[in-house]
Amino acid sequence: MARPPMTDAQRAAAVERRRSAVLVGLATSINAKGYAATTIADIASAGGVSKSAVYDHFHDKEAVFLALYAAATGRVIEVVRERQAEARAAGLPWEQQVGVTLRAYLQAMEAGKDLTRCLLVEAPAVSPAARRLRRSAIDDYGAVLLGIAAEIAEGDPELSVPDATLVPLVIGGLQELILQALEQDDPWDLDAMTALGAALLISSARGRLDAPPA
Repeated sequence: MARPPMTDAQRAAAVERRRSAVLVGLATSINAKGYAATTIADIASAGGVSKSAVYDHFHDKEAVFLALYAAATGRVIEVVRERQAEARAAGLPWEQQVGVTLRAYLQAMEAGKDLTRCLLVEAPAVSPAARRLRRSAIDDYGAVLLGIAAEIAEGDPELSVPDATLVPLVIGGLQELILQALEQDDPWDLDAMTALGAALLISSARGRLDAPPA
């Protein structure tokens, strides 16, 4: 008996599964041998798809990497926004909201630490487009934190929104701590990382920390 034809929704789901398999294939290959040594054949093999399936979705290896980076950082930002919204709805003090948001970011990075390693280590060397994407992701994380600060500052004249140049420094500094822990295979001290980032942002909001000179 012939199988019934696929619906549009089923076809779309099948396409998305193959695309996701390609991204998984790249992440697996990068962790095994690094981005530079990874080939399209490696991606296809690790993802359980054909080389033609890779090219059906991406024109080259860099395009796969950019899609993987965008998908991974998008998910982290989604988690961060969810936790921040929960903290706000719970009526937590603003200092705790900052801490919850930073911790959510770190926990999301830790949960996918193999992917975190390959993206943070490889992105700067892949291409200018990958470096711009990393910069954009840091800005997106920072926008969430600045949004908290702006909302709180409206209702408290003693507080100010942290300087926009400080937030990327905090996120970049946390990423360096993450890389150090990954490279040394150390356990992540989420409490210490969260406390450090929160202290810098809270001090800035209270006007006790000057922005770095331009």
